[in-house]
Amino acid sequence: MSKLGVKRGFIPACIMLVVVLVVTGCSPIMRPPSPAAFMESYERGNSTINMNLSLYGGELLRDSSVTDEEAYDEWVFDVTGSAFYNRGFFSCGLGWQTSTLFAQLGFVSPYVGVMGWSSIFFSGISAGGMLVQQIPIGESLKLGFSEHFSRNGVEYDYEVPAEGFMIPTIPEPRPKFYKEVGGGFFVTYNGWVTFEFRYGRDLDYHRNRFAVTFSMFTDAKIMKDNSEKMKREQELQIQEENERELRRKKREQESLEAFENMQD
Repeated sequence: MSKLGVKRGFIPACIMLVVVLVVTGCSPIMRPPSPAAFMESYERGNSTINMNLSLYGGELLRDSSVTDEEAYDEWVFDVTGSAFYNRGFFSCGLGWQTSTLFAQLGFVSPYVGVMGWSSIFFSGISAGGMLVQQIPIGESLKLGFSEHFSRNGVEYDYEVPAEGFMIPTIPEPRPKFYKEVGGGFFVTYNGWVTFEFRYGRDLDYHRNRFAVTFSMFTDAKIMKDNSEKMKREQELQIQEENERELRRKKREQESLEAFENMQD
């Protein structure tokens, strides 16, 4: 695939991510991104697009037991999209996680990857690093393992004191960060769908969390091939319709000539 084709696939994907960010808003809150999505960027050798859904469980911060002024509401799911550009053993990308724009980069190979990520927001940063190992199993399956250390974010509503008689306090959403260490595994089928499980230990609040993620992939080459396939099918359909029309006109002409011969 040409460099021009790669850029044509990667740049629109990045523009799409920026548009989504503008629509959803800005936030520094995020959890570790998908290791499988990063590893699949090497297999494509060009721009790769990933979409995934993560569900969270365990000891989430969803209470107001810390102080009376703080009401925690840690999100139980995330929707993430990312686009990678790969050159050899190096991949970089942009993505969004629910309402947080982030960047990724690192070393990637068929068996080992090392990546780092960071949210892109001026008032706070969620960031981390991850080591990934991947083992091919046959032609269709890949089994992977990951270990990470990260600074994650959760959201809480801080009751801002209001001055004046009979004026209620106003909840104000704010980010709170915590350090996490953990690991997980993932299974990729046929290079386009992945199931992931990740465990994390909160080092600040001493809580255990886990995440289950479902991912789907595509890339610029696949989208180009699908577009060309649809174009060929449309051209073939038009050609068949034209041939049928020519055969119909030929039969009508033959019938007319046969009728004229009978009249003679």
